Amino acid sequence: MSIFAKHCLRPSALIFIILLGISCSKSDDQRRFEEEALRPPQHITETNAAGDTTGTVDKDDWRIGPMFQGRISIGTLGESQAPFPNPVGLNSPIHIYLTQPNLDRVTRLEVYQHTGATGPHFVQTFEEYELNSGLNELRIPANQIAGGEGSNASKLYRLLIYDGAQNLITFGDIQIQ
Repeated sequence: MSIFAKHCLRPSALIFIILLGISCSKSDDQRRFEEEALRPPQHITETNAAGDTTGTVDKDDWRIGPMFQGRISIGTLGESQAPFPNPVGLNSPIHIYLTQPNLDRVTRLEVYQHTGATGPHFVQTFEEYELNSGLNELRIPANQIAGGEGSNASKLYRLLIYDGAQNLITFGDIQIQ
């Protein structure tokens, strides 16, 4: 046995390495949350242009992933607010407010859309943002979400918002009219 193997691969060192790898991986709750996000879009939380809820509320939409609870919220400081307006006109933007109060923060966001139309796992990146401490506003043009115009653009889309390391922060459904 080599000196390296004899001194560096002690059972206690090997156990430490394995535990370190486990502690750095995603939790089961975070993995389940990410699996739920890949389902096809189903319902929306209806909001008007001022950001007020006006109709049905989809309790699955705009939840914060377990890795980010307490670190990021949807809406302004102290007030949860679903993206608005929803439904949104094809030539209008959807507004998403994200608040990040802590210093332990996410610095980059990646926004994806998922229609479910070409299979349960079709996802396309369409926008990246830098995220600052405090309140951040994402303004995403609906025609960019739809990827075009016409009657094919009028449907439900799921937006998925990830940090820059492919960890899902939140997701929700948007209806384009």
